[in-house]
Amino acid sequence: MRVAALMMGIAIAAIVQAQTSRVVTASNPANLQDTIDLASAGDEVAVLPGSYPSMSLTKGLTIRAQQPGTVFLQTIYAFERDRETLVNWADQKGEAGVAKYWQDKNAASIDGLSGI
Repeated sequence: MRVAALMMGIAIAAIVQAQTSRVVTASNPANLQDTIDLASAGDEVAVLPGSYPSMSLTKGLTIRAQQPGTVFLQTIYAFERDRETLVNWADQKGEAGVAKYWQDKNAASIDGLSGI
């Protein structure tokens, strides 16, 4: 019995030691950004119910609601550069080509509703 308990304790210790992330609970629900800034990449941030606007997320975190379906997040992405692919495509098509593309492709939405 003692051997089984000892083996179980070693297995649990190995599992806990193998876990590299930690759970950080948002201590100030009014400012989730502070908690995110203090968390390390790989951490899990447990969030209290509420709505959190203007959040900036620039590292690999898991954000989990303590009560599923009760947290609403708005993420702001940092501008890195203009999207040249679309600009180049439009330049190659020309004004008439873009208008024809819109006419051909925007006749119906992906759910079958008529286009504008």
